[in-house]
This record gives sequence, structure tokens and C-alpha cells, in this order.
Amino acid sequence: MKSLIIKSNIYLLLFLLPNSFLMAKIYKYKDAKGQIHYVDDISKIPSSRVKRATTLNTNFLKTDNPDIDKYRELISKHGMYYKDLEKQKIGLILWNNLIVQYGFSKFESDLPKIESISTSSQSGKKLTPRQVREIASQLAFFYKSYENVWPKIYEEINFKPTDNEEIDKLRKEMKQIKTDKNNLENRIKLLNEWNKLMAENEKANKTLLNERLKVIKKNHSVKKPDIYMLSRYVDQTLNIFEKEFRK
Repeated sequence: MKSLIIKSNIYLLLFLLPNSFLMAKIYKYKDAKGQIHYVDDISKIPSSRVKRATTLNTNFLKTDNPDIDKYRELISKHGMYYKDLEKQKIGLILWNNLIVQYGFSKFESDLPKIESISTSSQSGKKLTPRQVREIASQLAFFYKSYENVWPKIYEEINFKPTDNEEIDKLRKEMKQIKTDKNNLENRIKLLNEWNKLMAENEKANKTLLNERLKVIKKNHSVKKPDIYMLSRYVDQTLNIFEKEFRK
């Protein structure tokens, strides 16, 4: 009984851990005009749309094309899928077009390679198990390659821009490049500019944002600022601004 209580407490602790440890949920819903929205909090969904909202796990971000997603799931689960080879190929071509459409032009060269994959026997005979395995393997290679890049494209599709290109560039850049002594000054400047834009956002916690900026200004204005600690604080503040901006 005691061990059961301990296990229950462990599971409760895991449940309360931040999103960096657990897969966060993304909710998808359609508004009255049929436009699709993705939010990270169910409270952001209009009450009239909550019942029809669907939940997506962040490790599988849908393309909104069921033909593509069907084979993505099967291949993700099994490594390869040996049935519907021609349909797999069509789904892959559609996915390639979608990826290229959103600016990832380096994948454009994949299209002729995918189209050259023959999903039937040239002799007209039934494919042998070995041929099926080889074709499925070729298709799976491209599916997995696209699966790796898809989170970036998904983020691009659902990116909410500000009215400032430099701020938007920073928002995308900070995911790969942390704040340091080389970019600290510029990021503090852009945070202040972003804060001015946030004045128009009625849902944003402006008190929190202003307090964060006061701390940054105070610690940055000293004779010898602690660059490491200040940089980490700026990174945290950028994440808070992002969350507040999306409200």
C-alpha cells in the first residue's frame, strides 16, 4: 500500500512538471468562417467551438491533409508501410509541394526523385516481397526526412507576426541562438520596442512585462553587468513576451 502511494505521488509530480519534460497539448479548432486555429490553452477557444476542437500532440503536428497524415502515422509507428505504395507516393508528393510552398526550396529537388519511384512491376507481374520492401524503404526515407523538418514549417505556418520585422526575426532566431554578449544590446532594444507594440494587446499582462524590463534596465545599467545572468534573464523575458503576445 505504501509503495502504491509513493508511485502515485511520483506520477502526480511528473504530471506537474513543465512542458520541457512532457509533451504539451495543442488544440485545433475552426472558427465561424471555417478558418483553422491552433492554441496551446483550451481557454483560448470560443465556448461555442470547444466541443468540436481536437487535440494534437506536439510530436505529431498535422498537415490538415488526411492522406498525408495517414501514412505519416503508419510509417512513424512501423518504420515502413508495405501497403498502398502508390497512395503513399501521392501523399509524399503532396507533402513535398506543401513544404516547398512554405519556402523550404531545398526540398524541391526531391520531387523528381519521388516521382521516379516505381510502385509497380515493369513486367506487369505482382511485386515480389523484396521489391515491395525496397519501394517501401525508399518512400519511408522521404517521409522521415520531411518529418524532421515539419515542426519548423508548422511553426512558420502558424507564426503570428508583429508589425516589426526585426522583432519577428529575433523571435525566430532566439530558438537557435541564445542571448550573449554579442547580441545582448540589440535584444534589449527590441524588447523595449516590442513592449510598445504590446500596449495594444488588451489581454497581455503589461505589469509583468514592464517589471521584467525594469529588472533588465537596472542590471544592464551597472558599471560591470553580469552578462551571463542578464542574458539568461533576457531569454526568459523573450519567452514571456511571446506567451503574452499570443494571448
